Amino acid sequence: MASPYEYGLIADEERGLLGTLANMFSPMRRPIRTPAETTYMEADGALYPQYKSATYGEPEFGFQYMPAYRAISGLLSDPEVAVDAAAAMPEAMRQMANQQVVSALDVAGGGSGELVDEAGNQFGYDPLAVAAPLAPAGVAAAKAGGATFGAMGGRVKPPTKTELDPLGYGAVKFDRAVPDIDVRVTGTNQPNLPRKAATIEDLQGKVLMPVYWDKSSNRGLLTGIDETDLARPVLLEGGPDFMVGPAAQAERAMLASGQGIVSTLSNRARKLAEETGKDIVGTTITMAPDAVDFTTFMSRALAEQLPAASITKKAMKSFDVEMKKVDKKWPGVNSENLGDYLSSASSDVRKKFVRTMDKKPFYEAGFPSVGKTRVAVTEPDLVDVPAGRAGFALGQIDLDAPLLLNPKVPHETYPVQMVGDYLGGFKTPIPQSLLWRDAIKGMEGRTYFDKKLGREVPWSDATRAYTLKTQLPGQLVDQELVDALMQYSLLGK
Repeated sequence: MASPYEYGLIADEERGLLGTLANMFSPMRRPIRTPAETTYMEADGALYPQYKSATYGEPEFGFQYMPAYRAISGLLSDPEVAVDAAAAMPEAMRQMANQQVVSALDVAGGGSGELVDEAGNQFGYDPLAVAAPLAPAGVAAAKAGGATFGAMGGRVKPPTKTELDPLGYGAVKFDRAVPDIDVRVTGTNQPNLPRKAATIEDLQGKVLMPVYWDKSSNRGLLTGIDETDLARPVLLEGGPDFMVGPAAQAERAMLASGQGIVSTLSNRARKLAEETGKDIVGTTITMAPDAVDFTTFMSRALAEQLPAASITKKAMKSFDVEMKKVDKKWPGVNSENLGDYLSSASSDVRKKFVRTMDKKPFYEAGFPSVGKTRVAVTEPDLVDVPAGRAGFALGQIDLDAPLLLNPKVPHETYPVQMVGDYLGGFKTPIPQSLLWRDAIKGMEGRTYFDKKLGREVPWSDATRAYTLKTQLPGQLVDQELVDALMQYSLLGK
């Protein structure tokens, strides 16, 4: 049964600058009135967590409420736990843990924590020196349960997959939270132009057209992810920042894709311009984290991690069997220049390569983390932005300019480019349902027949998002829309 109290700092406070160390020595507890709750909203074919913080009563203060004190008291009052914990550790680790417990007790009692052992060696408290499950106090805290923290730091209950990766970058649980993933990127000799800030007022009188866009980065060469250095750097060719990248600088290119998609967007923009007599602004809408799976740089980034990976021959063979189901010419996961092969392969082969690797058995067999690699190729300013957010980049489409079939700065994944002028981007991307007000209103009250339920059901958020994506409706930025979005911004959304 969970404790009716939360000891030390509450979760929202602990996420501040002092973090776990401040929490361990905060002499307070608060009664939990309503526990924290996580629900999920369906949108754009995915589930997104919605967090509701816990509510608390008035805090109670006392030395005995310090999480460090409670953990150490639990250790001292339960010799069996201490003996079991000590027996499970090597001597060096056991000595370090004991020093940390003694030092933590000194801090909890008002001392500095800086002490000297029998040999005259100085030691002090270090919250990172020993992981909580390895320290006797941590073991005692784990046995106590509830929201107690061990004296060595860290929650007794490990974070869930959703807590580590709330937007679902990977199918396999991460070993650290998304913000803690170390992504190493170096710039190129042709950097992006500076971004420009835009507001909805700047667009008044224009018509917005949705352009669905992956969240990939355009910041340079990816060289490493956490403990792995890529065998060869991989050029990140960008999502929304394509509008300020080398291709934009060379020929005013504002987007790139397959010829069919670019032609569809161009034709739709022309039709909206004819219908309205207004300028048409291509407005980026973020896609799900796995939208990057089609790109060449995503598969290259995984391929360039393989030389450093320790993978069994059996696992490689099993992976190759899966790949040959979609590509009879598959050269093998350990083949030389695999990244080049994937770049010339179809997008279906690249998607199969990425998503097969994003399975727990392959990850556990030593293959690179697909989830971390998706994070690494994603624009850092969009990592925590969910799908369906609009306006990170805005470009006015030049309807008089021909499509760039042989661009001066080609994109390895997408061969055809559209010309336009970069207008900037919203500081905080706006939910697409708010920006395409008229189209969403037109979907109100619509239903479809659900075969499983055997009855008509209302359209879901995912259905509305899919309709926007396929119909590409225009939205006139009039005074009503400006006022609504200004109010939305004032609410701090």
